Amino acid sequence: PKRTPPAEPKEALPLRLKLLLSLGDGTTMIHSMIAGFYLNHFFLETCCLDPGLVAIIHLVQGTFDTINDPVVGYLSDRTRSRWGRRRPWLLGGGPIIGVSYILLWNTLPQDVSMVWRTLYHMAAYMCVSVGITMIIVPCGALVSELTTNYDERTTVSALRMIGVGIMGTGSAFVHSLIVSDRSPAQYRISALIFGTLMCCGAWVIFAGIREQQQSFASAEVPVHFFQDLREILCSRGFLFVSIIYLCGPTAVMLAQSNLFLFCKYVIRDPDLIQIAVPLVAVTGMGCVPFWMVVGHRTSKRTMYFCSGTMMAASFLAMTFIESKEALLAVATSFGCCLTAVYMVPWAMLPDVVEEDVRRTGRRREGMFTSLFAISQKLSSTVALTVSNMLLKEAGYVAPVSTCGGGVADMDTDSDADLSRQPQAVLLGVRLLCGVIPASLLFIAMATALFSKGRTHEAENDTQTQTKAPENATLEIPELPEVEKVIQDIQRIRKPTDTDTWSI
Repeated sequence: PKRTPPAEPKEALPLRLKLLLSLGDGTTMIHSMIAGFYLNHFFLETCCLDPGLVAIIHLVQGTFDTINDPVVGYLSDRTRSRWGRRRPWLLGGGPIIGVSYILLWNTLPQDVSMVWRTLYHMAAYMCVSVGITMIIVPCGALVSELTTNYDERTTVSALRMIGVGIMGTGSAFVHSLIVSDRSPAQYRISALIFGTLMCCGAWVIFAGIREQQQSFASAEVPVHFFQDLREILCSRGFLFVSIIYLCGPTAVMLAQSNLFLFCKYVIRDPDLIQIAVPLVAVTGMGCVPFWMVVGHRTSKRTMYFCSGTMMAASFLAMTFIESKEALLAVATSFGCCLTAVYMVPWAMLPDVVEEDVRRTGRRREGMFTSLFAISQKLSSTVALTVSNMLLKEAGYVAPVSTCGGGVADMDTDSDADLSRQPQAVLLGVRLLCGVIPASLLFIAMATALFSKGRTHEAENDTQTQTKAPENATLEIPELPEVEKVIQDIQRIRKPTDTDTWSI
């Protein structure tokens, strides 16, 4: 007998599902945006920690991430529950990130030794990292599982950037209003608000997403952690995309984490940060549709070259500017291309995953996403560690207004702090916001140039090869032949319950 093959499933994802996936990035971006602009300053000038100890906090936390991310990805690939593979991690990740975020922004009394204060913030920071991983890894893996369409993935990545922009912009702006005086009590109020919001965001994603059945079924394939790790790290496409994602966000994080110091000590206007941060975020979100059009009409690499060139020029300008107006102009230019630097690598990752599926026949979205997320966390680790070590070597001086240690010092006008930093610190802040991040972006663009990008033509060729002709028919073997094939398969291997990690 002959049978007409069933129609191919539509690749378009429902808008509700796209918005839920974007909520995952937006939830974690609350921490990333606030911490990117304010956490280093919080450690240095509110907690009054030594720059060398702050560097150790970031270094230990980043090293922990290199273990944390692939372990969560590996376990999520092997998770088997009535909720699927990815959703249980969202359910558990919400409370972890909510509570640990509140603890991170809590300031211990000054009479507690600096070593114990350092250990406290280090532990809280590591717990925040676990919570973020339990949210971002499942959401990133679901993108690869739910669609294989080139344009759909670009659209999902763009919507994720919109979610990042909306929630990141709103959180950074509201945080700046709450901590206008930068007192410990104000930081605690902000942490309570946004910690609760992140926990609720993870639970909303858990409640709204339903995983596809084939994603759960693929969890029954035996997975070997170190073999998968070796194969993925030897993948040329994955290495290129990871280098791009390491260099680009490292450049952004260097400028982002030192922007407060730049406004305070170079421009000599601490309140300028409350204008610059929303300006960067709003322009970045507003330019997402433009970069979507560029990506659809050209390619992801072309989009990255255009945005990277613009951003590198903005960084170089930071080396020379002296006025408030010039800083705001650079912030606008920087914001225009900010989302593309993050959007392009995340849009390229599912293409790498699908290439691995075609080559090996195994679905390892969790491992790919977790190892890829390490690139972003390593970028934060490298940027913040280098920044604090450079500030320490340059002779950074803690402000008297917050770290003076006495009643008289606490009443000192904060304007007196603006002239306390030596010229070496001012030069170091300029380099951290200018030449160094621009150089990293050039490395990222050079890597993108030599990588093998996936274009619309390649996508169309793949779909043409896999698509059956309109009038094609499917030959169904006789029943005895079918039974023989089934028996052969069963003799090769019988799946066992030990092949998966159950919840």
